Amino acid sequence: MLQGDADAAYAAAMAGCRADRLYATALPFMGELYFSKGQYATSEKFFRGGYAVDPQISNGLFHFGNCLVKNGKLREAIGVYEQDVKRNGSFPTHFLMAQTYLVLGERQAALATLKLALNGLRMPIPRLSAGLWLMPSMPVWSSAIRKIIRNWEPLCAEPVPQRICIKPFPGSNEFAGKENQFAKGLCQPCR
Repeated sequence: MLQGDADAAYAAAMAGCRADRLYATALPFMGELYFSKGQYATSEKFFRGGYAVDPQISNGLFHFGNCLVKNGKLREAIGVYEQDVKRNGSFPTHFLMAQTYLVLGERQAALATLKLALNGLRMPIPRLSAGLWLMPSMPVWSSAIRKIIRNWEPLCAEPVPQRICIKPFPGSNEFAGKENQFAKGLCQPCR
């Protein structure tokens, strides 16, 4: 009934939120869907709608930040990325923040954020992130991190890290006995 009509879908989703506030968590997922289709203005509308109904929603924050970047709202994207780091942890958001700072021309902020991102890779990945490794957006993270790493030397005198290993979170059997699939594309196998 609503297929292809983003305005009608948004109205229906907001009506659902009026009936039960928990429906607000669906709006960021819809925002991600429209983002993946390249409909960035519509995507932003769904993200904003969900977060307006329930500002405590944590899902989709870094996607919302990416959407804001695509819509040219870089400063606002940094703020959304900061919220995501507070609620969901460093990875991959600190890398995306560093890339955004580079686009803004803020090299020192990019460097400081990149250092936080690299330090975050040394920490165990939270259990809630298990499903994220299987998400279609993983190549976006990989691409963003490669861009940041390539820009490391121009940012500072520190050498480019030769190897970054992302180990599976404790208790995970998903990657038992092998390096993380993400690390495969970024660095030498972890040992």
